[in-house]
Amino acid sequence: MGKTADAIAEGVSIASAAARLAVRNHILVETIAHDEPFEVDAFAPFARETLIALADEQDAAADLAKRQRKKAWGKFSDPDGTHVIGLTFAFCNMTGALPATLTQLTRLSSLSISDQGQLGGTLPALGGFAQLQTIDIRNTGIGGSLPSLAGLANLQSAVFLGNHFEGAIPPFGVLPALTWFSASANQLSGSLPSLDGLTALTGFFVDANALSGPLPAAPASLGQYGAGLCPNAFDHVDSAAWDFITGVSPWYHDCTATPDEAIFEDGFDAG
Repeated sequence: MGKTADAIAEGVSIASAAARLAVRNHILVETIAHDEPFEVDAFAPFARETLIALADEQDAAADLAKRQRKKAWGKFSDPDGTHVIGLTFAFCNMTGALPATLTQLTRLSSLSISDQGQLGGTLPALGGFAQLQTIDIRNTGIGGSLPSLAGLANLQSAVFLGNHFEGAIPPFGVLPALTWFSASANQLSGSLPSLDGLTALTGFFVDANALSGPLPAAPASLGQYGAGLCPNAFDHVDSAAWDFITGVSPWYHDCTATPDEAIFEDGFDAG
């Protein structure tokens, strides 16, 4: 704001000096060169015309600036200029499904949709959101496969809590910025992918699903109470690391028995 005011003041000063110089030169030419006496009334019309011309010039400059601003606004308001970087929807009674055009918001860094029980359909692929930092989809009717997060190098937090996602959790790959992942209370199944590429992870919650199989190695970045794994149907294999991280010993205390350990009421095993 200060620089703009200074520029305007400087422009007015230059214009005023130019007007004074034009009037003075005219007086000098008429009085000295033509050897005529100085009469104020004789030069008043010229001074008035000079000031009017100066005002017209400033009006023209203002109109030009206005047109240039509009042109610039148009330039930066087209799909290649103005960018939506954050979307938040909460308690607004959304219905139907998310539009496919959501994938056109390639500069999106934050997406949050919560408490939309009537919103169904699926989430689009997230691979085109290279700048995505946080995604929070919770307590909705959205289902289908959990979208892959692989390649989202800027992603810091991914929450998919209390929806209707099903199937396996896609491989994470290398996500150096991811600190939090939650997909609790869905219908996810299959085994957990490797967590080796999640070197900054401090929270990992996948409880209340139908996951099974062995647990992957725990990232060193996970501290105590930094994970929730049960209920699920993981293999019951002792792990001091997961005991510490979950704060439960053994970590599978609240997980259902795996198929190989299931026992019929009569005492015979399921096999």
